[in-house]
Amino acid sequence: MLVTSVQSHFYTTKEEILSILPDVKIINARVLNIPRFDFRRYWEVLEGKVSIISNSCWGGLTYNSVYMEFLSPFINLSIAPLDYIRLLKNFSEHMSQPLEMVRDRSVQGNPIGRIGDVEIDFVHYRNFAEAKACWEKRSKRINYNNLLIYMPIENEEVAQMFAELPIERKYGFCNFYINYKSLYYVKHFENSGEVQRGFGGRRFSSYMNDQARRKLYDYDDAIGNRGAKTVKIYDVLKLLNGEDKFFSYY
Repeated sequence: MLVTSVQSHFYTTKEEILSILPDVKIINARVLNIPRFDFRRYWEVLEGKVSIISNSCWGGLTYNSVYMEFLSPFINLSIAPLDYIRLLKNFSEHMSQPLEMVRDRSVQGNPIGRIGDVEIDFVHYRNFAEAKACWEKRSKRINYNNLLIYMPIENEEVAQMFAELPIERKYGFCNFYINYKSLYYVKHFENSGEVQRGFGGRRFSSYMNDQARRKLYDYDDAIGNRGAKTVKIYDVLKLLNGEDKFFSYY
């Protein structure tokens, strides 16, 4: 195992080292900045090869926060809540279907694709061809033996449908209290600096995406208002490792 420098040319350096020592495990030294970093736990996360299934950008942001390869095609995209529930009900069946184009990027908006009856908004892709190439490449990396199902939820009906899905390892983060296993009330959202200073219309899913970027305490919030103290509401390594007490409100 080798821990590299934190320089921006990490991936170039990594390729050079692997060309000489192909069996060496290389880890970006920036992992030491992860809140509550635990090397044993981090190693278990790497070895577990968790595939994050998400209907928002949270999955990609989380992989980036721990410097892991994307082991999922659910990166830089958005899926409407009811479409996402349909996807999760028959996940393997949907993933066996080809991605088809609904719309390419245009003045009307982002490229949109479809697998079966589920539409996918490829928010951060230049065109559908790019989105499809990334989707197909990353779909081959899915580890069906270690899936982490994530969803930000703002509707009680959707919360109940999510809770009733026959999936063992799922995490629904809600901006309201509801007493179901696998659902977590993010009470800090309503008291966050963004909302208190008049950004009440800000989407909860965006707030959760910001959580994936943040350190333990962040005094500059994601929309540039200095002086906002934001608490990291979960331990990302415990969450990725499938541990029970990952949530800050325990």
